[in-house]
Parts: sequence; C-alpha cells; structure tokens
Amino acid sequence: MGRIEAAADRRGCRRARTPLLRPRGLEGTACDPHACRHLRRPADRRRCVARGEAKKSRPTSTLQLVAFPQDGYYRSPNAAKNLERALDKGVDVVGGIPHFERTMEDGPRSLRALCEIAENAGLLVDIHCDETDDPLSRHIEALAYETQRLGLQGRVAGSHLTSMHSMDNYYVSKLLPLIAEAGVHAVPNPLINIMLQGRHDTYPKRRGMTRVPEMRAYGINVAFGQDCCMDPWYSLGGADMLDVAHMGLHVAQLRAARRCGSASTR
Repeated sequence: MGRIEAAADRRGCRRARTPLLRPRGLEGTACDPHACRHLRRPADRRRCVARGEAKKSRPTSTLQLVAFPQDGYYRSPNAAKNLERALDKGVDVVGGIPHFERTMEDGPRSLRALCEIAENAGLLVDIHCDETDDPLSRHIEALAYETQRLGLQGRVAGSHLTSMHSMDNYYVSKLLPLIAEAGVHAVPNPLINIMLQGRHDTYPKRRGMTRVPEMRAYGINVAFGQDCCMDPWYSLGGADMLDVAHMGLHVAQLRAARRCGSASTR
C-alpha cells in the first residue's frame, strides 16, 4: 500500500469513528448508515477499516457496509468487478445509483442486476434513487417493481427520492401505492437534500426533499438519514440525528415533533 493510500485509509478510519461516537447522549437514536457513505468506495480495502471501527463502537451502534457502485454500475468500467470483490470480502448491503447511469434505460437495467445480486446473496438493498430535480427520473418505480418481482419486500430502501418533489401530482398518486405495496423503505436526507437540490432554480426555489407526509399517509416506512458527514458534498454534516430530525420536521412541514419522532428514532 502506497503512502497516499495509507493516508487515505487513516482518514477513512477517523471519519468512520466520527458518526459512530460523536452524538454523545443519543444512544436511543438511529444513526442512519448514510452518515458513513464515504467509506463505501472502494469497498474492498476500507471494509477492513470500517469493520474495525464497528467493533469499537459496539454495543451502542450498528454499522452496515454497502457495496456501492458510486459512479454507476454500468457507467463505470470497473464497477461490476469492484462490486464482486466487495461481495467476496463480505458486505451487508448492495447499493446502486440508477439516475447516474449514462442513459435513462440503463437505470432500470442496473436496478434489475443489483437487486438480483442482492437476492442471490441474501443481502439488503440501499439505492441512491432519483437524487435529482428532474421529474422524469422515475427509477423508484422500477425499484418497487424489482422488489416485488424478487420477493425482497422489507429488504429494500430507496434513498433521497428528491425527484418526487418535482413530479406532477397525478403520477405521484400512482407511484406512492406501488412503493407501499412493495414494502420499499424511504430514506430522505433533509440536510443534504435541501443543500444540493434546487440549485438550477432561480425563484421560486424548490425545497429539495421528497414527499414525506404523503408517504407516511400511505403507510410507507420513512427514516431520515444524515448521508454526508464532513465530506466534499456536505462539510457541515455532524451525524447528529436530532439536527436531522429538526430540519426534516421544518422542511416537510410536519408541524408536530411527535410526527417526526418515528422517522428519526427507534
């Protein structure tokens, strides 16, 4: 291992420790694994680093490692090979990012392949899904379909889902029942979603978070996540789930803290 790689792994070790140990006094809250997303690539070497931090954090935290082809399963020439290496070394979850594939058609194709990999390996699925302002990014529909087709109900999470804030209401009225029927979990990330989305807007400017109250009305399991923790995407991320819940309550206009509580705590 070269000096640069070694230094990168030491930084990864420190970053892995931060979201697990920083929120003192919050042992009852659920720290979503999105807080450690920067550890997911490359999965093979940093897997050992993250596993070591997970052992140190027991029994207060649970760390799930995700084999995440961050540049697209088909778009990146090495993604399939790296994913296979990560699976061989042992991970908990298969990830994906269909809206970042080269074409709209490759998005559902990647979901089919990744969900089949997870089904064959008995793993969970966590998809970076439709993290965009584009209302035509509708990969959550394909994710719900693959979940039902493969019998993965309860094992699949669609994260972000921000394109839903731009979709027309008629399509959403069809989409929400499909997500509920498939048992797909929704994980909006309030802090990073409102930071990154709506940047191409002048005014009015979209809030950038998915339709949390509507999802809850359909019985969809919603959990808020941190996503980025002191990384280039969001340097202010501190893995404090009370900060996340506070922002989520306001952005989703939940109005009462008790409506937000089950989305942020166990």
